[in-house]
Amino acid sequence: MSTKPELPLEERILQLLQHLGIQQAHFAASTPADWQGLVTAHPDFISSLMLVFPRTIDPGILKTLAPR
Repeated sequence: MSTKPELPLEERILQLLQHLGIQQAHFAASTPADWQGLVTAHPDFISSLMLVFPRTIDPGILKTLAPR
């Protein structure tokens, strides 16, 4: 059994993108837990974001993606 703490979802996604040599990607998500960490921590890796059946959203979080 590993005692290493699990990385947050956004860090695992970032590591995967870097491993594959992908500089930006298109994402689809539903709940804020699916996308909020990535938008907040690594917005430069997001080419576009499609929210599927989004619930309440704080539009301020998405401000960095507005030009896309």
